[in-house]
Amino acid sequence: MVNINTHILYYINQKEPLQKNKIVCITGKNYDGTFKRLFESLYAINKDFDFAWICNYSESSLPYVRFVPWPSNVAIKEMATAHIIIGNDYSPIGFVKQPGQIYINAWHEVLPLKKVGLDAQTDQAGKDRIASTFSDIDLMTSNSRFCTALLRRAFDYHKEILECGCPGNDLLLADQAKSKEHLHSFFHIPSDKKLVLYAPESQKDITSDAVIQNHVKILQAFGEKHVLAFRPSPQQINTSKGIPYSECLIDVSTYPDMQELMSAADVLITDHASIMFDFAFTGRPVFLFAKDMEEFCKQHDCYFDIGNLPFPAFSRLKEFLAGITDFDETKYRKTVKTFFANKIGIFESAHTSQALAKIIAQIASENTKSVKEAVDNVQINDAMMDAIYQYINANFKTAIDDYKEYVKQGCFEMPV
Repeated sequence: MVNINTHILYYINQKEPLQKNKIVCITGKNYDGTFKRLFESLYAINKDFDFAWICNYSESSLPYVRFVPWPSNVAIKEMATAHIIIGNDYSPIGFVKQPGQIYINAWHEVLPLKKVGLDAQTDQAGKDRIASTFSDIDLMTSNSRFCTALLRRAFDYHKEILECGCPGNDLLLADQAKSKEHLHSFFHIPSDKKLVLYAPESQKDITSDAVIQNHVKILQAFGEKHVLAFRPSPQQINTSKGIPYSECLIDVSTYPDMQELMSAADVLITDHASIMFDFAFTGRPVFLFAKDMEEFCKQHDCYFDIGNLPFPAFSRLKEFLAGITDFDETKYRKTVKTFFANKIGIFESAHTSQALAKIIAQIASENTKSVKEAVDNVQINDAMMDAIYQYINANFKTAIDDYKEYVKQGCFEMPV
């Protein structure tokens, strides 16, 4: 579908009135478990909402959500007639925001490693796309002072930000037991086995991947009660089909919900994918391993030097195996806490989906005059503050005083 036709379809559908109870989520070709939790929270508030999810996947556990493939004329009509649109990336090319629509964005990469947006060397086409997307957005979510500053600077975004975490990380901060039981049952993993999730972002041919080639040695380093679950990058899917999977090397490439995989995993191995930061919220070990680590650092402009991250990083197999064997979990946890407290200014709440759902419900019911008023109405109460302080005390103790001051300044919102 050419862009001019897309514009025309939006304008044609603009003649139809907005459906005030319609909430449409856009993730395009990819499924994102972030919005599964958000839909669940919204449905718990009001079962009369009309939900549509523009995504090339159908989730059977959400029978009240209408899944619409992308790209399609039906998807454009859904977006053009929705009162509230929710996304996690740039707007679809050709998108035209209608008068009266509210556009919310829970950006998919709240703690990126590589520089993004205007922080990166962006050409004019990139700058134009940033301007067209972020000028339309009415509300974004943030999980840290680092993220808030990034949204303001890298995307030139100056409207409302809900600072209580990332919806996708709610599950990672919850009890691991439920996800672990579900994933072990789904993939027929013995209950006494621990799950090592390998999820690289590399676009290289998986047939030469050092982790897959040496997975037996790696599992021996972790211990006999471990299995390796491989989640290839989208670019590796085709070449991963010839991998000789077994009881100790499991294919999780088609499992749609990455948050559930991370929630169930006991260890994460990745190369330079930003999921390293998300998984670290669980407090469980993250290992970085890639033969091209030095090359990657030279080729990409990053927010952090990989060598200064709190995760052990390796480019040689022998060193990686030794790093697993000699891993000091106590030291690791302390380093992670210091990093998130001092460099990131984290304030994950584990309740972002609930907070965002309450805001959306207020806007949809037209009980508020503006997005800002809806955000302001989601107040902090003592019980929630006690819960979040306990979380920070357990995970990022050195940040408590700064965090309390940040709350007093009115920079943090939590649901009642």
